[in-house]
Amino acid sequence: MPVEAGWTKRRPVVLWVVGTHSVKRALVRHVEPLAEREALEVTLDAYGWSSNPLEEDIKKRGRLMKDGYLLDICVRLTKAPAAANSIYENISRMQVFENLETDSTASAILSHVYGAAPLGCPNRDEPQPMTDVEPRVDVLVNDNIVTFSAEHWKAVALGSSGFPIAAIQAAFGTGKTLVGAVIAAQLVDRDEIVLVTASTNAAVAQFAQTILSLSAYRHLRVLRYVSDAAVLENMAPTSGDMNKILISVHDTYTNRLSPEAMDLCNKFTIGRRILERYIENPDLALYLTDEEKEEYAIAERNVSRTLEKMIALMLTLRPPHILCITTASLMNTIGTPDGAFNAYRDKFTVLIGEEASQIPEPALTAISNRLPNLRQIYIGDIHQLEPHAKCPRDSHAAVYGARSVMSVLCSARAVPVASLVRTFRAHPALNELPNRVAYDGTLVSGITAFARPMLIRAMEFPAPGIPFMLIDVDGQSTRAENTSHFNPVEVETCVELLKARGIAPSTSA
Repeated sequence: MPVEAGWTKRRPVVLWVVGTHSVKRALVRHVEPLAEREALEVTLDAYGWSSNPLEEDIKKRGRLMKDGYLLDICVRLTKAPAAANSIYENISRMQVFENLETDSTASAILSHVYGAAPLGCPNRDEPQPMTDVEPRVDVLVNDNIVTFSAEHWKAVALGSSGFPIAAIQAAFGTGKTLVGAVIAAQLVDRDEIVLVTASTNAAVAQFAQTILSLSAYRHLRVLRYVSDAAVLENMAPTSGDMNKILISVHDTYTNRLSPEAMDLCNKFTIGRRILERYIENPDLALYLTDEEKEEYAIAERNVSRTLEKMIALMLTLRPPHILCITTASLMNTIGTPDGAFNAYRDKFTVLIGEEASQIPEPALTAISNRLPNLRQIYIGDIHQLEPHAKCPRDSHAAVYGARSVMSVLCSARAVPVASLVRTFRAHPALNELPNRVAYDGTLVSGITAFARPMLIRAMEFPAPGIPFMLIDVDGQSTRAENTSHFNPVEVETCVELLKARGIAPSTSA
């Protein structure tokens, strides 16, 4: 299944003509699986700056044939630029309006968002499709009690409603991920099948882990899709990760497997474990013996041949109540002919978009196109990170393509929006600046200064009562494995500062 392995149109690659001293860069134009030969036929487009040097290398190292040159070239998939949102590439290849029939939920969604729908007001005579939620005030998270406020339950009620589209505008530290997880769990209780999406693997992992932490909903079958291309960067694995579930099918469902299915599971599991050894430790692949090379080749072939059947078997034996997936992977795996979940897409009934301030506006239409019968709920904060488009802010691309789904929904008068403004994360004094600068005074501190006394008591700050200071340190930014950056000297300074004041590591997040 080349798509799941990352071989998609416009995917960046690096290639090396064997015998040369440099690598060149290109983009995938077309991929054609050749099942009989167990191979892929890949067409590449070289970048302009590497086209001429690549042509010279090919002519110098290749053997001239009737229809071109024959030579050995090593090709490796690489990542898009760190600042790019991969969903734009998926959308650019779509006919985004082809499935928007007038009687579909998708059509109703776009009508509500872009104005071709009557405004809904509290004094209208029309029935409001709101859903009553259980009048509980507490939620058990890992067997610990978390008290929900009235605004939390209003957000849950809106998310559990029958509106074709709804939004929850939630400030930082208000518990929006937990609210989204409770919404998803309650929807499953009403026999809905929920699709959860976000722009990043980290956000998807956090949402999946939050659902798994709900003590009252441990019976839910949560599945998190992580593509092979992203497994290496999976900094927050969960027990619901698909690669773990697939490997466990043999042991978990032994009594329900036919002899043929048992053989399929054995072949896949053995091969997958071998591949994961090299995925987790890429340097091992540099010094393979001939025997290890053969073992790897057999494992890769067995996994490639059995993956599609294994996913189908998993969906039969363990159909997910909730599927968590990045928006880019959603576009690759649902609605495409060879997508991993294409056969399952009609099962989904509701989509929840997490961290929707980072989901670009074009994704709203693209998702509606791929899943025209799903109701959609988006949760995010218009004052936090917005989609990144590498162009001037006043360019057409930024004005018309770089807004977030969240900002669009909050400005659409026909879309119902619930607000979460009570924040529980920071010391109340630290909320003053964002409250004035970004939130127009709407933030409410959910805790008092007396509930955050540790730093105030242990340290002296320039402004008494405000736990904030700037410390100038040497050092420079270092890139982390997840493409973020950090300064080791800053980290060491913070650690030593806290240790010197007797502050235990267990009290720090």
